[in-house]
Amino acid sequence: MDYNWVIVVLGMGLSGLVCLAIVGVFAGLAFFFIRKARSAGQQFSNQPAQRGEEFLTSASLRPWSPAAWGDLSSRWAGWWLNTTSIGRSDGYTQGVIASHLDPHGPGWIAFTIQRHQARSGTLVLKTSQKRVELIVTAQSHLDKNIQVVAVIDGLENGSIAVTAPACNYCSKDGAMEARWISEVRWNNETFALGRLTSREVRYDALMANGCNIAALTDTWIRYPYPESVKPFHPALQSVIQDLNPIEQNVLLIALGMGLYYDSLRNRSSYTYDW
Repeated sequence: MDYNWVIVVLGMGLSGLVCLAIVGVFAGLAFFFIRKARSAGQQFSNQPAQRGEEFLTSASLRPWSPAAWGDLSSRWAGWWLNTTSIGRSDGYTQGVIASHLDPHGPGWIAFTIQRHQARSGTLVLKTSQKRVELIVTAQSHLDKNIQVVAVIDGLENGSIAVTAPACNYCSKDGAMEARWISEVRWNNETFALGRLTSREVRYDALMANGCNIAALTDTWIRYPYPESVKPFHPALQSVIQDLNPIEQNVLLIALGMGLYYDSLRNRSSYTYDW
């Protein structure tokens, strides 16, 4: 008997089995991730019954109080859709910023963001007392140095000139100047099977007329893993006591810009698990 021939046949058989096993593993992983992506897509395929002004009007919000600044959560609940086609890149986002201490109760702020050609668009932010509109103009989808006009309760309040990543605000009367960092960051992130298990969270100082009045998170959580028990971090830190009305307006504008930059990150393919 030719034992060399037997060894060759056995070797080929084992190689075939190994190849089949590898193919099976890759097929299983592909099926898992395709199903995961399909599930994430279905999560946002059904548009909400109310959008835009109807959504803002119907949103259940807490009566605004000075305590809100320290109780704003980085978690917002809502819906978003980004669409890209030849020569177009649009996005729509709506949500309510939750209370940090009572995340399942009414929120503090409702907002909508309508973007076209990636960066241009309008953000509307609404509390129980105020309405803030940020009208964003960009020269192109690649130009990060955008221009923003801020309108509060129907009156032009000021403007923001972005020299990426710095936002420079000036009130219409020139009495208030503010500066903060707001950008799309890809901080140190750890993924596992479609779940973001950790992310480096940063806070950027907000200076108004040369004084630090608060620090704003660079990480907003819009799609937490249902079984996660990890607490959400607050949206703001180091908020000074007794903010005057002009400083409060600046803080709302900065929050709006943070949400605007958050909307530029297309993250429907994974969930947060803190």
